[in-house]
Parts: sequence; structure tokens; C-alpha cells
Amino acid sequence: MTQYLSQHQSRAMVCVWLDVHPQHEEEFNDWYELEHVSDIVSLEGFISGRRYFSEKAQLRYLVLYEAVDEHVEPGPHFQRVVAKPTPWTTRVRKLFGERRRRLNLSLILDSGVCTEPGAIVTIESKGSVTPSNGEQRMSQATGCLRYRGYHEADKKNTRFEIFDFSSHEQALVAALDWELDSSLEIIVRKAIGTPVFHNK
Repeated sequence: MTQYLSQHQSRAMVCVWLDVHPQHEEEFNDWYELEHVSDIVSLEGFISGRRYFSEKAQLRYLVLYEAVDEHVEPGPHFQRVVAKPTPWTTRVRKLFGERRRRLNLSLILDSGVCTEPGAIVTIESKGSVTPSNGEQRMSQATGCLRYRGYHEADKKNTRFEIFDFSSHEQALVAALDWELDSSLEIIVRKAIGTPVFHNK
């Protein structure tokens, strides 16, 4: 099943990578779980928020926020939260400092269905998304339930692909095959925390 819109009418993704020193991880995770993801997903235009973790990545924590379109991230609601953080957010920002990255992405293709991924494989590269390549990878990877291909919303010179797997082990096996292409940045991440959905 191939769809050019998500099952949740999402046409965009806001990706945020963060990291903190180990001694701050408990508070960092509490902040994300008890305040921050819910605060973001409650904003107009956001659909869901899910967190992932990779011990091997330079920025180990990743949160994926589905949005209705690429105008949500630069829009007034999200930017107000950025400009006027809560007291807890202000404190946690000092813990991660410059160890942060954010991308605003536009959806090109959404294929398959996966409501509760155990893990994801992300592939980042330069150039435009080639949906046929993503769908071919998906069909050849055991346990891959969904594929989403994006390009960077404003510059369109970065492509970002997400493959949802039912288990971390299946994601690791698939990534081993794909890592033969040195032009791709491939990272396997476990799903962590509790997914949050708008108005739920």
C-alpha cells in the first residue's frame, strides 16, 4: 500500500536530535516524558511525537514530530514555545547546550503501516528522495513495516528516510546490508518513552 499522505494526514516531520551527559539523563528523560513532548504535540498543526535512542549516534536522542505540513515548524505556535520556554525547558536547555539539531521536513512518500515501531532505521543523504529506492529497501528488509521519505522543507538538498521495524534486531540486520553504501548516514534507533498524539 503506497500513500502520498500519512495515515494521520501528516505531510511533514520535525526532527530534533539532542544529547546530554550521562549524569543528566534522568532529568532529561523526565523532562521529555512529563512535559516537553506533550507541550509540542498539543500545539496546532502537530499530530504526534515519538522518541528514539541510539547509543552509537553522536546525538543519541531523537524525537520525531509529525505535522500537518512544513509550515508548522516556522509557524507562530511552535516559534512561541521556542522563544518563551517553560522554566523546566530553560533548565534542561543548559544541560544539552549546543548538542542539538533540528530539521523541518516535507513528506514525499509514505508507504506501509506501522502503529507501534520497536525500532527505526534512518538514512540521511544529499539529493532528492527516490521513492522507488525506499520502497525497494522496505520490501527486501525482513520486519520492515513502513517507509517514509522526506526532503528538507526549505533547502530541499537533504533527504531523510525512515524505516519502521517491529523489532530492534530486525532493524540492525537491515542496516548491515544498507551500510555498504558509504554515501548514506544510516542509524538504527530503539523506540523509547511513550508516544504522544494530539488531543489524546
